[in-house]
Amino acid sequence: MLVKWSDNYSVGIPVIDIQHKELFVLTNKLNEIIQNKSVQPPQAVLFEKAQPLFRQPQQALARPGAPPRPGPCRAFSAAPTAAG
Repeated sequence: MLVKWSDNYSVGIPVIDIQHKELFVLTNKLNEIIQNKSVQPPQAVLFEKAQPLFRQPQQALARPGAPPRPGPCRAFSAAPTAAG
């Protein structure tokens, strides 16, 4: 099953949104690897490819003058809570 990006997942910071879109691509590649029973463990592929995507936003947001850290994306903000 493929996962598809939606603008509802956007956090409003282009560099981070681009990286989140890449995570969707990696997730779909992981699914393909699992379906094809690849020799390389799928977790290793995802871990290797995703690590830089998490480092870059952290570094960008830590710089002086960086925009404030975003809150949760709209899709998660509207999600029902466990209590409700």
